[in-house]
Amino acid sequence: IMSECGRLQNMADQLLDLALLKHSENERKAEDCSVAALFEQSGKVMRVKAEEKGIRLSYAADRDFSIPGNMEQLLILLNNLIDNGMKDSRPGGEIRVSACLKESGAVVEVEDQGIGMAPDQIAHIKDAFYRVDKARSRAAGGAGLGLSICDSIVLLHHGEMDFFSEPGKGTVVRLCFPLVKGKYFTYF
Repeated sequence: IMSECGRLQNMADQLLDLALLKHSENERKAEDCSVAALFEQSGKVMRVKAEEKGIRLSYAADRDFSIPGNMEQLLILLNNLIDNGMKDSRPGGEIRVSACLKESGAVVEVEDQGIGMAPDQIAHIKDAFYRVDKARSRAAGGAGLGLSICDSIVLLHHGEMDFFSEPGKGTVVRLCFPLVKGKYFTYF
C-alpha cells in the first residue's frame, strides 16, 4: 500500500509540474545557466543514484558556456533524462552526459548503454502516460510523464529533443537549443 501511495504521489507531482509548465511560459525570466554549474548540480544528486545502481556516470563539456533559461527547469530536464537512462541500464553500464557549443546552438546529449528502443516506441516516447516497458516502468516507479515534462521544458526553451536508439544498443537523447543572431532565444 505504501509503495502504491508513493507511486500515486509521484504521478500527482508530475501532473502538477506538467500543468505548471504549460501555464508558466510567459512568467519565466531567462537567466544565464552555466553548463558547468548545471552539470555540477546534477552530479550531486545523480552520482549517488548511479553508484547505488552500479552505473558509471560522467559529465563533459568542450568548454563552459551559458544557456539562457531557467536553471531549475534545465536541471529537472537533465536529471529526468539521466534517471531514465539508469532505469534502462544494467549494473556496470555507463551514462555519458556531454555538452558542446556549435554554430547552430548549444547541444547537450545524454547517452546510455541500456536496453534501447525500437522506432515505433520512439514515435510515442514523448506522449503523456506512454511507457516503453509497462512492467519495468511500474516496478521502477515510472508513471509515463517524465518525458512529457522534459518535452515541455525543451519547448519553453525553444529547443528540440531527439532520440536515437536501437534495441540492445542503448539510447542517445540530443537536446538542441538554437542561436538567433549570435544569441540564444531569451524570451520566456
